[in-house]
Amino acid sequence: MLPTCLFIACSRQCFDNLKRFVIIDSIGRVVQIAMYGLLTSGYGLIPSLGLLGIPLTDIVINFLLCAAMLYHLRKKIGSYGLTQIVLDGVKILIAAIASIVPAFVFLIFVDLPNPLISLAIIAGFGILALVIYYWMCKLLKVPEIEIAQSLAGKALRIVKRGN
Repeated sequence: MLPTCLFIACSRQCFDNLKRFVIIDSIGRVVQIAMYGLLTSGYGLIPSLGLLGIPLTDIVINFLLCAAMLYHLRKKIGSYGLTQIVLDGVKILIAAIASIVPAFVFLIFVDLPNPLISLAIIAGFGILALVIYYWMCKLLKVPEIEIAQSLAGKALRIVKRGN
């Protein structure tokens, strides 16, 4: 009987902690559905964007939902280092954009009719993108790179000891 009562009490506490987030998300999803119809079909002064309205709606709604939930979280628990999180996110975004630039530049100037050659080139650019992404993150001092290097070093030492 006691474990059941504890489970019910913990469930109630979890529900109370998540209630505001569920309400924010529910309102956001209703607005998202309305914006799907509005932006894909158009109404009044808002022109029809066709299928372009769907990803545009997703970007706008997800940004607004994220901002509302972060605001509520900050109000509930106080500061949690959001500035550093955003700065690290911007660094990662810069590294991601830099990693795909070579492939885009190549595809602008070269037409690839043969699927087998295309597959080999895509694989080559995928490897190049990973290398560029890694070095850009290292150059921009993204904290997770140091953690990944530490874990890779430990794994390598364990493998070497096993041989």
